[in-house]
Amino acid sequence: MQRKLILVAIMAVRFSSYS
Repeated sequence: MQRKLILVAIMAVRFSSYS
């Protein structure tokens, strides 16, 4: 049940890449 953690990690990476 770590799908949320993975989702948060992907979002963080995407946000960091967006900058």
